[in-house]
Amino acid sequence: MRTLTRIESRFGEILVIEDVATGARRYYEGTAFQSHAAADGESCFVYVHIMCALLRRKRRVLLLGCGGGSLATMVARRGAEVTLVDHNPHSFEVARDYFGLPQTVRCVAADFRDFLADEPVSYDAIGVDVGNATFDFQKELDVVTGAAIRGALAPNGVAVINTMVSHDLDPTADLIAVASAGPDRPAWIFDQLGEIERNAIVAIGPTRRPRLAAEVFPEDLRAEFATWSVRPARARTATSAPRGRDA
Repeated sequence: MRTLTRIESRFGEILVIEDVATGARRYYEGTAFQSHAAADGESCFVYVHIMCALLRRKRRVLLLGCGGGSLATMVARRGAEVTLVDHNPHSFEVARDYFGLPQTVRCVAADFRDFLADEPVSYDAIGVDVGNATFDFQKELDVVTGAAIRGALAPNGVAVINTMVSHDLDPTADLIAVASAGPDRPAWIFDQLGEIERNAIVAIGPTRRPRLAAEVFPEDLRAEFATWSVRPARARTATSAPRGRDA
């Protein structure tokens, strides 16, 4: 590994390192490992490819959260007009210089909630991939934020939200799904059951169960994608602690 850049920002140090053998690069902000991209700029994370697949064929796409910009790069390459929002303006510079973020991507430095409140434009799709090691997903992606996301969607638009769950009994993804869904916008959850401290993807809008073909994933990620499943969201209570067994 070699260090490509270090940048001090008020949100923590940004560090980019590269695997010399493969050209793959990693983006860290503070203590959070936020992006991992192959030499061609495509993400090494299955969850990012799931998000990209759910956002495909949408013309105007809003992405909340930058990091190394892998998702924005992938969506823009597939023909979308992308607006990318992040509270750390340095992330855009790093994404362009080290991860191949296209110049066509419109970058806006703002808190994602403030942007949603003020933005008059509606989008065909919204992708949300925000947070760091201390981010409270249940608190920050609540019913108010969910309503703002729905309000920024065009008719028949979809929203795709990345969240983190600790274990199979963690209700975080379901709580966010229920908070973000609407009467005409059902919620689905892509999850990798059995894994701890994992990503889970909430998809808002598809009226039928989303089905993704393995062929849309890079060949070296297809085996991992096969371990994911999709289900409808369900009502849950706000607790993330595993249940203990009776003595």
